[in-house]
Amino acid sequence: MNSFNASAVADDGHRAFDPSAVQPARSPGLNLGAARAKLCAGKTKILAIACLCALLAGLYGVLNPPSYQASARILIDPRAGQTTTGSDGQASSSSDASILESQIQVIMSDTVLASVVETEKLALDPEFGISAGPVAAALGANADQSGTPEQRALEALTKALTVSRVPGSFVVDVSVTTRMAQKSARIAQAVADTYVRTEREAKASEAGNAASKLSQRLDELRADVKAAEDAVEKYKSANRLDDPAGRLINDQQLSQLSTELIAARARAAQSRTKFEQIERFQRAGTSLDTLADAIQSEIITQLRVRLASLRAQMVARQAILHPDNPELKQMRDQAASLGRQINVELERIASSAKAEAVRLQTNVLELERELEKRSGDNARVQKSRSSLRALERVAEAKRTLYEAFLAKTRQLSEQNANDAATIRIVSRASAPATPDGLPLPVLALLGFGAGLFVGAGYVLARPSVSFSFATPTHPVPAQSERPPQPAPAAGGIAERMNAHAATHFPGAPPVAPQPAAAPAPASASVRPAAAEASLPVLATVSGLTDPSGLYPFVISDPISLASAGVGQLNRHLRTTRRRGLAQMVLVGACGAVEARPGIAMNLALIAAAGGDRVLLIDADFSGRALSATLAGTAVLGLGEIAGGIVAPGDVMIKHPTLTVAFLPAAEHRHGTEPTLSEHALREHVIGGVSGFDLIIFDGGELAERASTSALGAIAHDIVVVTNQTHAAHPALHSTLDILGLNRSKVRGTLSVV
Repeated sequence: MNSFNASAVADDGHRAFDPSAVQPARSPGLNLGAARAKLCAGKTKILAIACLCALLAGLYGVLNPPSYQASARILIDPRAGQTTTGSDGQASSSSDASILESQIQVIMSDTVLASVVETEKLALDPEFGISAGPVAAALGANADQSGTPEQRALEALTKALTVSRVPGSFVVDVSVTTRMAQKSARIAQAVADTYVRTEREAKASEAGNAASKLSQRLDELRADVKAAEDAVEKYKSANRLDDPAGRLINDQQLSQLSTELIAARARAAQSRTKFEQIERFQRAGTSLDTLADAIQSEIITQLRVRLASLRAQMVARQAILHPDNPELKQMRDQAASLGRQINVELERIASSAKAEAVRLQTNVLELERELEKRSGDNARVQKSRSSLRALERVAEAKRTLYEAFLAKTRQLSEQNANDAATIRIVSRASAPATPDGLPLPVLALLGFGAGLFVGAGYVLARPSVSFSFATPTHPVPAQSERPPQPAPAAGGIAERMNAHAATHFPGAPPVAPQPAAAPAPASASVRPAAAEASLPVLATVSGLTDPSGLYPFVISDPISLASAGVGQLNRHLRTTRRRGLAQMVLVGACGAVEARPGIAMNLALIAAAGGDRVLLIDADFSGRALSATLAGTAVLGLGEIAGGIVAPGDVMIKHPTLTVAFLPAAEHRHGTEPTLSEHALREHVIGGVSGFDLIIFDGGELAERASTSALGAIAHDIVVVTNQTHAAHPALHSTLDILGLNRSKVRGTLSVV
């Protein structure tokens, strides 16, 4: 729950109120109820700001005429007709972006745009070439007076033209913006057509010149390659260096022998490894069952299966037969026979592995001798091969050069054939149906919406209100001019006033003692209501210059009889206060006493002047005299706090100089007066504030208020304000009856005369 802490008050002489020291302890979240109420209260300002923003947006739309943008799209594919791969392809891909940027600059060049100006006769268009007056310029015409019409049209077209690349593609968007939809489409299409035509003509001329030069060079290279290849073949035939397949004889034989020798060595090594493994097993007495050949042998596999089956039968028969049974003996003989057969097969595998190792090693030796013999013949042909390699290098160089030129010629031919696919228009410009930007109604509507947000932010960001007690406009009469006032029954009013003024308001002039008024005769028709109800009269307030008492007379006129009466009531209430506990006082009226809210307000002020931290609460939802004076048309107040909609700190108003705060009663326009409950008051109102010494409730006419019982239940002291000129005996009894058990908290009455 949000709480208001009023404990941060300086204690230097008379404790003064520091607005920065007393701040509500807000919860971290937004209080939607308070925000909603603020928005409702400031709806007039919000609507005014919204209308102003809508007007500004509409004015902007009127001063900026609509423009139309038409676009044509051109495909510029730098990879079309290219067949390069590998590193050449990667280099080409890395330069694609640069090529496209270059082509965009070509589209925006003066050569292309000047041709468009000429073909479309833009020099005669008021928006481009012809100079216009101020009115026409405001409507979008060209107001430039310098240069020729053609130059002005070229500059205007450059400004109206926008060329950009569509992200992630080889498509270029050519856009033209003018004041007419058809004109924008016509000029954009003319720019695209002119660029495509210019590029195709340039490439065709360039390709024709290159093809002529390449054709002459190819004829020369073709003759050089033929002569070099003939010289190589003639030398090979003369020195018998090749076979019908075109390979050198000696190289062919050496290569074949080397291949056979490598394969023979590999087989011999594998066989030798197998044989050495068998020998290790035999020397160690290990069974040869784990050899790969033994595992892969079908004969051994079959014998092992039969042996395993026979052993399984033996185990089954041993469970029911005697060990010396002939059947078991026969089975054991069969098992021994199968084991011998497996051993014989393993010995055969070992002998075969040994023979294979010897044979393969012999083959390796024979191939090594043959390779050594063939290598000896190699020296004979080295001289001939050296000359042959020189001839082959010459022929290869000429062949490579010829093939490069041939590929270039072929590429040029393909490029000329694919020019239409390299650069072409993929989307023709069409007249746009709607202008760029937002229509005027939409612009005004958006301005209105933005104004609503700005106005709402302004209303929500307004600082909280502080109040001050204004002195009534009519002058307070001087002491000599005041009508004679009846003195209280206790007497000594002048002495108490002087003592109070000396303590709290130094420098005020002393008050002369007033003669005590004669007591009223017993037969008088007007008597204090408290006396009739046997309640003590706590104080008497008289001499109010405003019958409502809603002015700070305890501040503006501290030595008046009214101030003395309120001071006497404050001192009496102090005697019932318990240390460390906020005293809650209910000030209510018995009947219609106009000065009741003023008494409650001045009681709060004189207590604050005496050093107390005071919270004044308007609980009179019907009259709202305090709220109307101090808070105006408050939309949030005690009813919303008790209902848990807002926290006390959200609606609390603080005095700028005194240690007194005020909680208003909100204006309820539906005519229904909120009914407060004791639980709601304790939890949401009293539980939401802390640090106050005195909490004063203005309860209105106690006999008429639905919340009197709840207010009486939470109050520590109840003061009934009566009017001596009103026979309040029946009303006082009704008031006490409504208070019920809480009537014991009534400390007495305060009479207003």
